[in-house]
Amino acid sequence: MLQNEAVVLHGPHLPPVTMTDEREKQLGKELSDCVMGSPWFCVAGLVLAIPLGVRSKSYMPVLYLGVAGTVLDLVTGFERCKDKREALESYLRNREAFGWQPTSVKQRD
Repeated sequence: MLQNEAVVLHGPHLPPVTMTDEREKQLGKELSDCVMGSPWFCVAGLVLAIPLGVRSKSYMPVLYLGVAGTVLDLVTGFERCKDKREALESYLRNREAFGWQPTSVKQRD
């Protein structure tokens, strides 16, 4: 089952039916795009690590500085995107508190 799906049980002998929530998917994608939006620390770490790796004839500087840059990118991304994370958490809390609510009402023809 995907992370963005909710399971609704219709009875003891019926299989669960998965329902996807478009608003949750949208908020999750916005948060993901915001967090992963700037790879600058990773790039800077690799640019610094390549000459060090060539000089020491080892891949370890590339590994360590590339991973350190990626971690810094993620940490700064999470700090930069607090408003999007809070919006997603608030939506999930409200949906859990009020139950699964339809997002649109079907109109009669």
